[in-house]
Amino acid sequence: NTGGVVIMRFVAGLVLGAVISFSGAQAATLTVDSVSGAWTNPVTTNKTWGAITGVGTDDIAWGIPWSTIDQRSTYDFDGGTPVTATTPTTFLIGSYTHENWTIYSSSDRLLQADLAVNVAGFAGGLAYSLLSAFTFTHDETLNNAACPAGTTPCGDLVTITNTTSGSTVITVGNTIYTLIIDGFVQALGGPVVTSFLTAERQATTLYLQARLDITTIPPTPVPLPASGLVLGAALGGLYIVRRRRGA
Repeated sequence: NTGGVVIMRFVAGLVLGAVISFSGAQAATLTVDSVSGAWTNPVTTNKTWGAITGVGTDDIAWGIPWSTIDQRSTYDFDGGTPVTATTPTTFLIGSYTHENWTIYSSSDRLLQADLAVNVAGFAGGLAYSLLSAFTFTHDETLNNAACPAGTTPCGDLVTITNTTSGSTVITVGNTIYTLIIDGFVQALGGPVVTSFLTAERQATTLYLQARLDITTIPPTPVPLPASGLVLGAALGGLYIVRRRRGA
């Protein structure tokens, strides 16, 4: 029966269209494509000898080296490699390193500096960006005075304060992405570090940790769309045609 064949082809087309539409849906995805940092608002002992350099960049240095084996002390921030996440997870997005070299106490010494970290990427195809800000308070200890750790030569004491808690919430369709910058840690999943000592002529490296939460809101039930009604009518027509042929 020609009518039955036409209806069957029409129904098949509707089903195929529904399958294609469903398979075209994309899984929830968030990317971190760029992470950049800049040191600003430095407070120093205000000496011209060995004055701080690199303000506004991701690497600052200060002081005059004490000997030929020493260098200027530094703070360095490096953005991590791009990240792609499709499930709730914790990951690292950058690193900070303090190099503590022996410098002249009469040269410029760091007391405090701010670090601004910008994070950008896409959540469900929608662009986002967020800012985290940290204040680093620096105790450039004298090696001939009392030491915070009670040993000589003295390690430098650094205290980190999260002044701007970086977080953002992005809603795309029924999916909610929540990205939070936790702070600096020694290793993935570890507690946030708020202070540490760097021994003389040594370096301390910490890592900037972020957390992603993905929540999917169940869609609200809606009346059967027009395509569903047409599909129902087509099936009903096919049933009638078959009954007539059987008769």
